[in-house]
Amino acid sequence: MSASMLSKSIAKRRRAWLVILAFAGASCGGSGGVSVDAETEADSAGDGSTAQGCPGLEPIEDSPTRIYVSPDGDDTTLGTADAPLASLAEAANRFPTGGTVILSGGVYPPQRWFQASGSKTTPLYIRAAEGETPIFDGSQVQEEWSAVIMMESASHVVFEGIEVRNCSAPSCQGIASEGAVLDLTIRDCHIHHMNGPAARFAGKRIRIEGNDLHDLALTN
Repeated sequence: MSASMLSKSIAKRRRAWLVILAFAGASCGGSGGVSVDAETEADSAGDGSTAQGCPGLEPIEDSPTRIYVSPDGDDTTLGTADAPLASLAEAANRFPTGGTVILSGGVYPPQRWFQASGSKTTPLYIRAAEGETPIFDGSQVQEEWSAVIMMESASHVVFEGIEVRNCSAPSCQGIASEGAVLDLTIRDCHIHHMNGPAARFAGKRIRIEGNDLHDLALTN
């Protein structure tokens, strides 16, 4: 790569990437979190970030349109409680304009390269089943700068109540998107033991709140 190309690449990354490192210690209304707009705050002008506190964990309306996912599910089934799907990719594919994805407890493999989208009125709400803990384990991930949950893009998406763990690949992240995101929330999640940050995104209206984040790498 030439010097000019390298310089442009570095400048682009500085403009685009918002790195979520360790917001577990932040506090607002009794819960940890920040709300940021990456377009204005993850810039290359060098004038600093202005991340603002959040008012607390506000309820998210559960869509009556639901689909179910389980570690022992099957992506060819209907996605009902009795016949759940196996992957986030298939659930997102069936809900291109939003809906609620309910994850049963248990250990899931990495979820990779899928588009996640909802709408302003109906987000793609990916949450744990009541009283259960879905765990996404990254021990199979080997690529550098990858993620345990890696989306192609995301708009109007919420992750709530999941655990993401164990990725020792170089600079591996918990949750990330290759493309820009719009209106993304990660809340009440447990992300830990990554060789990179908890999450990494570029885009607008990114909200991180009430999470337990630890044993992560500080990257830039």
